[in-house]
Amino acid sequence: MITLVLLLFLGRYLAHAEPASVAQDIVQTVSIFSKKYEDKFDMKIRIYDEIPCDNREVLKLEGLNIMDIQDNLIQSDTIRHVSFRNNSLIKVSPEILSRVSRLSCLDLSKNKINLKNTNFIKHSTVRVLDLSDQTPEFPEWRFTEAEDLKDIRKNIESITFNIIDMYLPNLEHLLLNGNDIISLPDTFSKSFPKLTHIYLNNIKAINVNPDFFNVIPKTLRALHLKNNNLSNLTLTNMTGITDLYLDGNPSLMNIEINSKKLLILSLSNGSAMASNIILHTPYLEYLDISRNKYYSLPIIEYDNLQSLKIILLDYNEFSSFPLFRFNLPIIKLSLSYNKLLQISSESFERLTFLKMLSLRGNRIKHIESDAFKDLNHLQFLDLSENQLVKLPNGWAFSLMNLQFFNVSSNYFEKISDLSVSSFNAISHLFILNTTFITDISTKDLAILPNKITVYLH
Repeated sequence: MITLVLLLFLGRYLAHAEPASVAQDIVQTVSIFSKKYEDKFDMKIRIYDEIPCDNREVLKLEGLNIMDIQDNLIQSDTIRHVSFRNNSLIKVSPEILSRVSRLSCLDLSKNKINLKNTNFIKHSTVRVLDLSDQTPEFPEWRFTEAEDLKDIRKNIESITFNIIDMYLPNLEHLLLNGNDIISLPDTFSKSFPKLTHIYLNNIKAINVNPDFFNVIPKTLRALHLKNNNLSNLTLTNMTGITDLYLDGNPSLMNIEINSKKLLILSLSNGSAMASNIILHTPYLEYLDISRNKYYSLPIIEYDNLQSLKIILLDYNEFSSFPLFRFNLPIIKLSLSYNKLLQISSESFERLTFLKMLSLRGNRIKHIESDAFKDLNHLQFLDLSENQLVKLPNGWAFSLMNLQFFNVSSNYFEKISDLSVSSFNAISHLFILNTTFITDISTKDLAILPNKITVYLH
């Protein structure tokens, strides 16, 4: 990282202090590189980063309207990732797969493969198979009336996934997004015995058949059912599933989950608008209920949430800080992009374990001087993109462990308005997009804690 180090032994400081002691004790750093910290303190789980496909040894034949592949098109012992995405394939020859001996990722999404028919896909090293968004066509359709064609499509597109000639013993990720799959066959786990993640997003599902959990392999850990039409969901036997993603199900009215394995539950973008949410999930650690137009905390019935570590409430409609009814061991809380106006002394009384707090993108104008009095474990605080003009004296008195403080894009006129001069724990201060009345000088920096890095861009 390129930095500009300002050794503040100028003027009268130089005249009244030993140069060595000043250089040792009074050092501030000004940096123009803050991007890496945005990723470091992002509380959102990056779902698709889990898919183990990289950009090394890749062959991409995408968007070329390929209708057929010659068996001798590819032969390689080094290629690991092959993508035929966005073509017109109706099948893939088993011969061509056998010629890529170390194949790990196979992307066949956005083709015309009929998943109702037999598709010969066998390989011993493939870990990722993407069959999303297939649009099969049939020659007889060209002679069919439009209304009849609509009915035919409806019957054909709702399918049972045919896996008779599929065997991928090391497959971990199976993507079936955008296909109207109504069920999985009983032999599903035999074809994919090591499957850990299945993606069934946007398949127009209206419920989850209890038999689903009887046919999936015991190795399955992550179930993605985003952007569907789920309405009533009762999950009482989820085997070993630890991650459940139900985002984007606006019709979901009743949710009941009973699981001693579940760690991650995502109900963002309409899914948590349910009138009845019952959680028997004693080991749940991560709960995302962002983007649900909440004005107040939803009523969630639960037996025990004493393992809960992260709650995301971003992009809702909170105008006042939601008061939690019980003490919770939450260490990360995000209320970014709501409509909060102020932070009071009661806000965090039941959240004393917090280490990371994001209030970015609200309308906060006022913070009481003792608002953070209960947060002596807090390490990261984001107050950026608010309407703050001045922070009260002593506001950070209890924040003895605060290291990262972001107040970018507010209305401070001078550095002293931050009121952080006496808080030596702060080592990183972010003041991007802040228009001070005068340029920041060495005198301004001198009032900041020693050994602090100030990020300006």
